[in-house]
Amino acid sequence: MGNSGKSGPLQQEIDHVGRTLGIPPRPTILSQLIYESQQPDVNFARVAQLISSDVALAATILKTVNSPFYGLRSRISSIQHALSHIGLETAAQMVAGLALRNVFSAVGMHMDRFWDVSSRVALISSYLSRELDLPRRDEFHTYGLFQDCGIPVLILRFPNYKETLALANSDSSRPFTTVEDSCHPTNHAVIGYLLAKSWGLSDELCKAIRMHHAGFPQLRAGGVPDVSRRLIAAGLLAERSLQTCFGQGQTMEWEKDGEHALVELGITETQFIEHLDAIRAQLDSGQSP
Repeated sequence: MGNSGKSGPLQQEIDHVGRTLGIPPRPTILSQLIYESQQPDVNFARVAQLISSDVALAATILKTVNSPFYGLRSRISSIQHALSHIGLETAAQMVAGLALRNVFSAVGMHMDRFWDVSSRVALISSYLSRELDLPRRDEFHTYGLFQDCGIPVLILRFPNYKETLALANSDSSRPFTTVEDSCHPTNHAVIGYLLAKSWGLSDELCKAIRMHHAGFPQLRAGGVPDVSRRLIAAGLLAERSLQTCFGQGQTMEWEKDGEHALVELGITETQFIEHLDAIRAQLDSGQSP
């Protein structure tokens, strides 16, 4: 996770946007996990106790760790055992992802279709990171959940934002965030970045959220880290997978940058189509890719 000690202009911006737009504050349990992770000698028993105090959260983490994604040979039955396998940073990322939907649901923002798409994008991104043997694999799932997390914030703040969203999804020439900026004082990439930063996610992951509509030529020219570019590319392939297999989340983003995303991950369109067959089959069966 990122450094929790924020100060200066960034913290001032987070505080300002939090007050004016309603960015959800970092959940207490996530703050506690980040605090524990920064201690000289991490007390894993204490961390396990923190997570286990939330029964639903603990159950979901155990389900995730025991899924095919981790490929463990024996079943994990306790949070402390899980921590020894996945590490504290991965556990904190899981907690952040699981808490994201809960904080919006608490204010009446259920948005089931939005969260379903986000969850599937996260799962497919994880699948691609495993199949393509990409480094920092655990971050791909978290990025898939957080890449569009600014959208619910803007829907809450601006009554006409859904109309803006429809315009941005259908615009074949302008960047998505340019359409948003023409209608509102900010865009979902900026809000998502500030939310992820305030929640303590890694700098590379936050930068990927901030820049995921910038276009790969600009990303490369601007020196955006390799990790961030790969996160963005996998997220775009995941979105395209849902559009192709299930007609979900239709946008023009693939037409704008799909070829560059394939190059970024070092695969051909034919190889991507082969992965689509596996993704479709596993999602149809209700399994995680």
